Order: sequence, then C-alpha cells, then structure tokens
Amino acid sequence: MKEPTIQAVDTKIDNLVRVVEKLADTVSNLNTVHTELNHLSEKITNSQNDISSINKDIKIINKEVSSNSMQSEEFKQLKKMVMGFLVVFILGSAMITKVSIDNDTRKDAIHQNQVNAMADIATAIKDNISKGK
Repeated sequence: MKEPTIQAVDTKIDNLVRVVEKLADTVSNLNTVHTELNHLSEKITNSQNDISSINKDIKIINKEVSSNSMQSEEFKQLKKMVMGFLVVFILGSAMITKVSIDNDTRKDAIHQNQVNAMADIATAIKDNISKGK
C-alpha cells in the first residue's frame, strides 16, 4: 500500500471540513425549523383557545337570542292584549257616548213634550178665561 500524500490527506480533511460545515448548517437549519415549529405550535394552541372562547361566546349569544325571541313573543302577546283592551275601551266608550246621546235626545224630546203640554194647558186656560169673562 501506498502511503497517503499530504495533499491527499489535506484534500480529505478539506472534504471532511466541508461535510462538517454542511452538517453544522443542517443542524442550524433544523434548530431554526424547530424554533418555527414551536412558534407554530404556540399559535395553534392560542388559536384553539380563541376558538374555544368564540364557541363559548356563540353559546351565550344563542341563549340571549333565544331569550330575546321568547321575550319578543311575550311582548307580541302583551301587545295584542293591550290592543284588545284599547279596542274594547274605545268601543265601550263610543257605545256609552251613543247611549248617553240617545238618552239626552229622549230627555230633550220629553222636555219638549212637557213644554208643549204646558203651552197647550196655558192656552186652554187662557181660552177658558177669555170665554168666561
């Protein structure tokens, strides 16, 4: 076997140095990738927490919407009742007013008949007095 020359050993050492540098670069890149993966993992965890929080908020909002819907239905029913009472009140008031007006008209007619009767009596008395003289 031949003894290796210094130049051959030097070339092999240079090649080993390049391989070690490439390995060092690869390890450095792997560390960078690992760091980025950690950041990504943290962001995913934060996103999951945010999604969980949003889901809780959506459940609360759904409960509020459901509650508001029920209150809206109750309000509609109450509104119908109030409107019914108002209609009954207005119609009742109109009827009472009409009955009152009819009664006043009848009273006026009765008073007019009484006045006419008194006038007839007064005329009859006057005629009897005139004849009796």
